[in-house]
Amino acid sequence: MFEQELYEKITVSDLMYMPEFFIAPSDSVEVVAEKFKSCGRYNLAVIDDGQYVGFISRARVFSVYRDTMADLSFE
Repeated sequence: MFEQELYEKITVSDLMYMPEFFIAPSDSVEVVAEKFKSCGRYNLAVIDDGQYVGFISRARVFSVYRDTMADLSFE
C-alpha cells in the first residue's frame, strides 16, 4: 500500500481469496445459525453462484429472527 512502484504490478485479483466460511442467499436461518456457531465468526460473506453478494452479521440475523418471532407471537 505504501510502495507506489508496486501499484502497476499487483492487481486486485492477486489479493482476492474465497472465504473459508460463507453462506448462500438460499440458506435457511437454521443453516446460517449453525455456520455462525461452528466457525465462531461474527460476520460471514454471502456468496451466490460464486459471486460475492455481501456480508451478514450474526447480530443482525438473530435480531431480525427475534423480531420476527415476537411479531408472530402477537398474531
